[in-house]
Amino acid sequence: MSKTHDKADKIAVGIICDEAGSLFEGGTSLPRFGGAGLHMYLLGKGLSANPRYDVRFIFTYTPPVNLHEDNISFIWLKTVSHALERRLARWIPPLRNALGARPYRNLPEKRVFITTMADFAPHLIEQANYAEAKTIFQTACELDVTQPYERTPEDGAVLLDTIAACDQVFVQTEAQRDNLRANRGKDSIAVHKGWPAPLRRPSISGRDYVLWVGSAQMVKQPWLFFDTARLLPDIPFVGVMPPAVKSVADYARRQASELPNVTLIDKQLGYREVQEYFGKAAVYLYTTEFGTHPELTVIQAAVGGAAIVSERLDPDDGMFVRKECGLVTGVGANRLAAGITTVLDDVALRETHTQNAFDYVAHHYSYEGMIEAYEEVIDGFFA
Repeated sequence: MSKTHDKADKIAVGIICDEAGSLFEGGTSLPRFGGAGLHMYLLGKGLSANPRYDVRFIFTYTPPVNLHEDNISFIWLKTVSHALERRLARWIPPLRNALGARPYRNLPEKRVFITTMADFAPHLIEQANYAEAKTIFQTACELDVTQPYERTPEDGAVLLDTIAACDQVFVQTEAQRDNLRANRGKDSIAVHKGWPAPLRRPSISGRDYVLWVGSAQMVKQPWLFFDTARLLPDIPFVGVMPPAVKSVADYARRQASELPNVTLIDKQLGYREVQEYFGKAAVYLYTTEFGTHPELTVIQAAVGGAAIVSERLDPDDGMFVRKECGLVTGVGANRLAAGITTVLDDVALRETHTQNAFDYVAHHYSYEGMIEAYEEVIDGFFA
């Protein structure tokens, strides 16, 4: 066996992200996934193609039962100790440390742990301490470097301190990099998330529906999807909205039942299935409330050839307007409806926007480029 494949030379890459579970083969019954989980899944899949890496997904609360992915293994922390041991470990630090290290005893000695979303940062630090691993935190949104979502200022400050304590932080935009430096004096690396793209943009002909994709959360502003569909009764609308917040999901089902031009898909779908919807949509309706980087759904729309109509966000400081990759209508369903009508009626505009968006994403959001950026940092830890 060559040195490249020797265990002594391998690097263990542990990704802590329960939200990725439903993306693996055999995991469709697991809790819903969002963009952060998909980001980590694609990252793990890309890193696992490197024979020098031993990639493991580490689950803290979701049992990864019957999950499968080539070249990826799974660790469920609750299976490595008995309930009595865990209770005793609360009061006996040496036992706590021994139990914490147990899941990682068979890993290569070189170890790097990765996670995303502020809520997972404490788990990253804790598990990396047990495993004696280097740490990489990947921001999921703006709030990861300003004020973590749904946290008090005090709790948010603790999470920001935890994120800043990681060996390396990857942000998605220069604005996030500036914010983290200003708020915590922590430097970081701007790494765009990547998406596997075809060699050329799909044809835009034969498409008729408006697509909305997002989990059932207030921050996604799903009411704009239904209010806009109500204003355009002759245009079919499709909403892919996996459940998240029960009250929002219940609202969505009530609204969909009243609108004959709306098809609501309120269950989990694999990312390939979601990409198929983008590949057949005429327009992607983007209603997320805040952010300076394009969400994965924007990247999926660009790759799939769906024209993008955004209510208020223009990521990358002008991707839609300055780079002519989409249309920003302004706030409210009336303006969104007018924007959708404009895009559908003007085929030349749709050709221009979709081609520009495809080219922009292929250049700035390369999947291969994302994997290479991670590999450079991971290898650099042990150079």
